[in-house]
Amino acid sequence: MKQAIGGAIAVIGIAWLLFVFTTPDSCDRIKRGAAPVRVTMDFTRWATQNWLSIDARINLLRWSLKADEATQRFLSNQFYGRQTCSAAQEPAPQGTDPAPTKEGAN
Repeated sequence: MKQAIGGAIAVIGIAWLLFVFTTPDSCDRIKRGAAPVRVTMDFTRWATQNWLSIDARINLLRWSLKADEATQRFLSNQFYGRQTCSAAQEPAPQGTDPAPTKEGAN
């Protein structure tokens, strides 16, 4: 039994590593690297939904978002040296004006 559980954990770990490293985009790798934290927190919220009050569930949701963000920030700092991945860095779709910058504002 111990060998089967160890083998299953090894297969899951290898599958997760392949899932993380198969994308060429570093931002996707950071998001995928934080997937175990996200899945754990989703399961925790699901498992406790009948026993927690609305306020406690909202606090758990806030905490899980902070944990996901902290994990992504850690992975980003650890492997890419302070790289930030956000929607603001993505190029604007063609045919749209980019957001004004501070330099352009008077």
